[in-house]
Amino acid sequence: MGTRPTMTMCSNLLCPNAKRCRRSLNMTITNVEPIKCYDYTIGIDGVECDGFIEKYTYTTTSST
Repeated sequence: MGTRPTMTMCSNLLCPNAKRCRRSLNMTITNVEPIKCYDYTIGIDGVECDGFIEKYTYTTTSST
């Protein structure tokens, strides 16, 4: 049984993406993780953050 990789968590809970981001500290943390305050910008394409990782990833496949 291997260990999972360490992911830096984000302490910027005011970010508009915080509820959708896996790095957000409002998620349950099982191990001690490094913490960083990622900065974000809001532009014409929406919220941009270099540290953003979508919480849920959906994959669809075809069985035909």
